[in-house]
Amino acid sequence: MNTSPALIVFDLYGTLVQFGIKHHPFRKILLWAREQGRNPQPDDARKMMTIDKDCGELLATLGIFPPANILA
Repeated sequence: MNTSPALIVFDLYGTLVQFGIKHHPFRKILLWAREQGRNPQPDDARKMMTIDKDCGELLATLGIFPPANILA
């Protein structure tokens, strides 16, 4: 059995892209914020993927203040 990958993909920043493992951290945080009463904005996903801040600062910019256990 050959276990060599057929394809290796890196994103724009040189991060190895690994297909098959779907964690969706931003989606989970946006769902949590919605459950807390925050109305989703059409550009939330774009902002989360393009604003150059650490996670806590980024979410504060969007008006999302999750507890530490969700950020972890």
